[in-house]
Amino acid sequence: VDSVGNCLVTGSFNQTVDMNPGSGTDYHTAHGSSSYYDAFLTRFDNTGTFQWSNTWGGTHQVSGVGVAASSSNTPSVIGYYGGVANLAPSDAPCYETPKNFDAGEHWDGFVIMFRATGCW
Repeated sequence: VDSVGNCLVTGSFNQTVDMNPGSGTDYHTAHGSSSYYDAFLTRFDNTGTFQWSNTWGGTHQVSGVGVAASSSNTPSVIGYYGGVANLAPSDAPCYETPKNFDAGEHWDGFVIMFRATGCW
């Protein structure tokens, strides 16, 4: 939870999911094989209303395992990935330039600091 009460959630998903649990929709599709997972960061306001969700993934598994917010309400996500991962949210609304990292045959960790909008 950030300083104004927004709830930040991170984790992983596979296939296609609707990140908006309310009446609206916010569909995201995992990259790579349907048996692997992509990471997500979702924000709800202090009343529990969905605000936004961003996802990132790669050729193998990418998972967000922890999230924290700075005093200026910018979220940071920690997690891990295998294979080649694009650790920049390249889907709407961010459309960031892909930033690919290769873990080789091992697992690597990441820390990503986002703007309050959920983009890099």
